[in-house]
Amino acid sequence: MKRIEPSAIVVGGGIAGLTTASALADLGVNVTLVERSEQLGGHAARWACMATTACAHCSACMVSEEIRRVQRRPQISVVTGAEIVAAEGERGDFRVRLSEGGMLSASSIVLATGFATYDARDQPLLGYGRFPGVSTIVDLDEGLRRDDLSHFYPASEGKLRLAFIQCVGSRDRTSDHEYCSQFCCRATIRLVRRLQYLRPDMEATVFYIDLQIMSKEFVSFFEETREFVRFVQGVPAEITPGKEESTLCVYSVLPGAAKTEALEFDRVVLATGMAPTSAAQGLTDVFHVTPNALGFLAVGGSIETSRDGITAVGACSGPADIQRSRRQAMAAAHRVATQLGLGIASLGVAETVPSTVSTPSVEGLR
Repeated sequence: MKRIEPSAIVVGGGIAGLTTASALADLGVNVTLVERSEQLGGHAARWACMATTACAHCSACMVSEEIRRVQRRPQISVVTGAEIVAAEGERGDFRVRLSEGGMLSASSIVLATGFATYDARDQPLLGYGRFPGVSTIVDLDEGLRRDDLSHFYPASEGKLRLAFIQCVGSRDRTSDHEYCSQFCCRATIRLVRRLQYLRPDMEATVFYIDLQIMSKEFVSFFEETREFVRFVQGVPAEITPGKEESTLCVYSVLPGAAKTEALEFDRVVLATGMAPTSAAQGLTDVFHVTPNALGFLAVGGSIETSRDGITAVGACSGPADIQRSRRQAMAAAHRVATQLGLGIASLGVAETVPSTVSTPSVEGLR
């Protein structure tokens, strides 16, 4: 009998898909990586480095390293500009059809289709799309990546009064996004540090529910930030034009206050969270997998989907930052290789990585 080479199809070329493909190739699995856009890298490829005088450990540089690794590996075939439109078979014998008409077969499938950014226009009281001074962390990050913040800084001289509002589209029952998006708090703190480095006259205020900062390393980073940033517990409900030209009023109940107060800022940045992608929703029909209650693809607190032989990693499995996506990718590679009977040793990561976790918070900050 002819020996069947262990093989896998990885759907999605972001940081989770790239890491999975590289790890599987390291373990002797032939991989076909399918990415619907023409470029690899996903969201992370569009994120700016947050370094100031030192590395901010934002992990943005990792995606370019993973792209190079994938492109160098002969065990990995990359298909860009294509989507999977049909699939059949079972674990050990999957067959898929691409939008361009090609066919692929594999023993296992890993879904790594990423996330969609919550559309801040769905909360009209916060003024995104109505007031020029209201932007999102995605808008700000894009300006930093292009080294062009002319659209962000006000024309007037003097101090830049900046507000960040956390949990826009996260932990919100009204938008059916009651989960924490896992990355927004750290993204905001890194952005504040980067802006303060570029513009020392900045006065920043961060409105938050609680802060998900996790690692000891980042706690130290956060403690340094507290020296020049005001943290206010409580998320504002409305933004209106300010009294002065080009300013904005943020309405919030400050800790210890009995009523709502109007605080004036030059610019407001909304920390928009993660949402399931339309691509992931479409793949539930193609692969006959059932999403979890939040609309993501992993079930039962694991990296597995509802269908045997199909794994979900990264932000399509549940909210995840770059580091968490990479850990899940390594766990998925280990599991897939084990299922294919390669008899490998542990990679030093747990097979099951929860898709949604409760993280420690920093309470009582003022």
